[in-house]
Amino acid sequence: MKGSAKLVLGGSGVVMGDINCNQADIQGKVNGRLMVKEHLTLRGEAVVEGDIHAGKLQIEPQVTFNGHCHMGKDAYVVEMTPDDKRHAIAQ
Repeated sequence: MKGSAKLVLGGSGVVMGDINCNQADIQGKVNGRLMVKEHLTLRGEAVVEGDIHAGKLQIEPQVTFNGHCHMGKDAYVVEMTPDDKRHAIAQ
């Protein structure tokens, strides 16, 4: 899922795949990489299974997050891994 604005995922929302946007407010479930250029907020009982790349990150206490986290202005610049490259070529 790719966008240039703010993504809002409600408590019943589910995303199976990567998210790439400027800002995001997540309350639902995400299984994939979150690449948020500016500000990412994980709220309520959100569940994130995947790596986070964000300029700024805010996580509420009830959130479940399993993955790696990269923050700061350069965190959004993500290089493709060899597996990503093979997958892109296969498609």
